Amino acid sequence: MKKQQSYRLWTLLGLGLYLFLALSNHVSVAEGQLGYFIREGAIFWQQGELLFSNSLTYTNPEQPMYNNHWLSSAFFYAIQQGIGFGGLHFLIVTFYVLAFSFLFRLLVQSTNLIVILLIGLLAAPLFATHYIIAPVLFTHLFSIVFFILLYQYLNDKKTIKWLYLLPVLQLLWVNCHTYFFISWGLLIAAFLQALFYQKDKATPLLIITIICLAASFIHPQFAKGTFGALSMAFSYFEILPIWERTTLDAYLLTHSYTLLYVLVISILSLLGSLGLALKIKTTRPKFFILSTAVLFIFFSFWNNQLVLLAGIAWMIIAFPIFNYHLEKPSEEVDEKHFLLQYNPPVLALYLLLPIFFVAGFLQPINNFGYGLREDETVSIDFINQVGIQGPFFHNSAISGLMAYGLPQEQPLYLSSQALAHPVSFLTQKYFPQILDPFAWKAVHDEYQFNAILFRLKNEANPQLEFMGNLLSNGKWAMVYYKQDYEVILLKRNQKNQALINQYEIIPNTE
Repeated sequence: MKKQQSYRLWTLLGLGLYLFLALSNHVSVAEGQLGYFIREGAIFWQQGELLFSNSLTYTNPEQPMYNNHWLSSAFFYAIQQGIGFGGLHFLIVTFYVLAFSFLFRLLVQSTNLIVILLIGLLAAPLFATHYIIAPVLFTHLFSIVFFILLYQYLNDKKTIKWLYLLPVLQLLWVNCHTYFFISWGLLIAAFLQALFYQKDKATPLLIITIICLAASFIHPQFAKGTFGALSMAFSYFEILPIWERTTLDAYLLTHSYTLLYVLVISILSLLGSLGLALKIKTTRPKFFILSTAVLFIFFSFWNNQLVLLAGIAWMIIAFPIFNYHLEKPSEEVDEKHFLLQYNPPVLALYLLLPIFFVAGFLQPINNFGYGLREDETVSIDFINQVGIQGPFFHNSAISGLMAYGLPQEQPLYLSSQALAHPVSFLTQKYFPQILDPFAWKAVHDEYQFNAILFRLKNEANPQLEFMGNLLSNGKWAMVYYKQDYEVILLKRNQKNQALINQYEIIPNTE
């Protein structure tokens, strides 16, 4: 027994190290929304104001936006100011590694070391597939905490006193991230489990559920904040950032092997849930386990920033399934040769492992280090240093960096946050429509751009050609350029002439 516990401990340490390395890669304030969150946190602490509109743009400042992440922004900014981006990054990596470790230790059941390692290894990459400094952190962490406490209570490992932590977490969750209502599904599943199978626990769970539901309305906008989040999460919108789309939509747009892996592991977990429901009768809170797995699989599909939940569902289902097959009578299964058996769990591993390798999960280190990527803020620092004035035109890939680094109250032409603009603005005043010279002229004449800041990296060829055409028409001067990364153009006018004389870069046309 001591030897098995030692193996499990070393396995957990190895998996924790793998996840630690996978999360220890430099982050960006331009990509994703970190730049917005730091800016919103600064506004909260310095001005005592919460943003409920697209007020960082000069194009649609009155566009209403639901804000269930204001507390996350305040937290990120306070930590970043105290210990820097590197410290904030390290802290969040630690949160994820600890959450994975606690969950793994709770769920591990098998005595087969290889099976334990494979289940954990296949789940770990899903804990590191999204921008890690984002409010979704709190949905990930609180989902795990709610599950662990409810699971242990149903298994008589925790008393009801522990569950009174949940309303406090619920209050924080509704102000930290849009998907706070995932807790409702967990609480209802636990209550139904108790109502049907453990009646002595039904009344306490009902009380906790009611208190948590009430705590969900403790928001600066009260019911509007709660129902607004529900409306935004479950409505279909024509245009959304990639991280707000369904996992299938995101995969079809990007053809990412990571997202393919998420889809496959979700399907296998769903099939495993069906097998668990039909065959395995030994798991005590089985209804709660099955309900939680299905709930997490649904949300990991519905919004691809929640793919970590698919990793939790995989562990919830895989451990009892594999344990069931390993504990069959010895004449049916030889544990030492389990991976040579052609039963459903092993076939699932055969399917997952090739995608695991193709997706690059075998090598988790991409750009090891903490804090921002190298040269992440150089272009913004240049703008602030030389005093380039807006209004700016820019692409969405750079908007988070501009929100973070430009001191103007309304620095942005375009916000990459979900639903920050009406669809008509996105379809008529941004790419690909403004590739047409007449459409570009109409937009330019309306907003009178003084400068253009453009992130070249990963942009489509037509957009790169658009920038080349602007530079060649003689009306714009290039004053900053980092090859294949970023460029800044200034309009040729009297206001900018001194800067152009000092910093103009003549393009090499050869």
